[in-house]
Amino acid sequence: MSEVSETTELVEGERELVQRANKAFSKQNYEKAVKLFEQLINKKIKKTGENHLDVSDYHFKAGEALEEMLKYNEAIDHFLKALEIKSIRLSPGHAQIARTLYHLGVCYYKAEMETKALMYFQQALPIFKDVIGENNEEVGLTYQWIGKCYDVLGDPEEALNYVNKSLEIIKEIHGEDHPMIAMIYDDLGSIHVDLDNIQRGEDYFQKALRIRKNIKDKRFSQLGDSYLRFGVVKLNQGDWEEARSLFESAYEFQKELYGEWHPRSRECIVCLITVFTFGLVDLQKAHHYASHYQKSMINYYGDNNVAVAESFEIMGDICAADNKFDAAIEKYRKALEINLKLFGDEDDHVAMNYKNLGSLFLAKKENKKAIEHLQKAYNIRVKLFGENSEKVSAIIEDIKAQLMESGHDPYGAEEFIKSIFT
Repeated sequence: MSEVSETTELVEGERELVQRANKAFSKQNYEKAVKLFEQLINKKIKKTGENHLDVSDYHFKAGEALEEMLKYNEAIDHFLKALEIKSIRLSPGHAQIARTLYHLGVCYYKAEMETKALMYFQQALPIFKDVIGENNEEVGLTYQWIGKCYDVLGDPEEALNYVNKSLEIIKEIHGEDHPMIAMIYDDLGSIHVDLDNIQRGEDYFQKALRIRKNIKDKRFSQLGDSYLRFGVVKLNQGDWEEARSLFESAYEFQKELYGEWHPRSRECIVCLITVFTFGLVDLQKAHHYASHYQKSMINYYGDNNVAVAESFEIMGDICAADNKFDAAIEKYRKALEINLKLFGDEDDHVAMNYKNLGSLFLAKKENKKAIEHLQKAYNIRVKLFGENSEKVSAIIEDIKAQLMESGHDPYGAEEFIKSIFT
């Protein structure tokens, strides 16, 4: 995006602040940029009121900086305020409105609120097409994000349609070997894996890796992302050694580029923790990574953030794998407490926390508590996704498998499940 314009209606000290804020942003000093843009917002509101377009622009730039810092909830707050002002001051089909809708979609997607993300991308798309035409990079990227949303929301066929449209547009603009093409190939790889076209999915991941390995400037290659996504596929296939190798390659690349505890590096660490907890079963190594990961998440995000909740879930998984059920329950309860504050009691993060707690109480043979928590998980998912959805079936199948492992015969397992979910 272009820098904020230095308007002719400047308040005292505004020009200098704009220059400093734009310079901080361009030098990737995003924390400083946010502070300066927020100062500009306050100064401008005092002089012109809340609905001046410059106030909207400053909110937008603060949102962009927070997005770069991966602080998506805070970025959303600024983008929503920018959208509110632009919707008052500009025509409904203005490109600035489309770009704000687009950024809201990205932030909601990365904050794991894909339904809201899809809504904003779908609002942005027709505006972009009307203002700048079909064969434009912003249109291509919006198609790609819509596809990503559909894939996460369980409709890979629809996802494939949108991402293929994105590929066609971006190829026309940038050719075969552009970094954006690698990003699209990664998405196509994930979608084909979700459609059980495993070999075709792997072919796309290999294409993405080939492009990224040939990009000389590491800052723009996103090679770590390719290693990571290919590793996730191998993890889901149960190829733990190959997954570990790919995750370690991803981690080394991201660590060299961004630092050991940058969010991109930490994402690789989460995947390595999963491998060491559930696959290669080195719980000491898993706990080592997880404890450092949790401290860094709290330091970066504060106490109440979905990423911090996830860190408690990870610690709970490790404790459960080590048969330390009481410690695992404590971690899962902390994750539940955070997610309830963030999302309320009708969210899939919360359903997953209840499901994990129910499974632990089942392992401890505390059936009354197990049923209480599993019913809550079941009811939330039925309300969110419908009784016949895969997410609801997954809860039932997981519990059935756990009962069988603990010695129940098939009939006894079915009867127990009926007592919970009917």
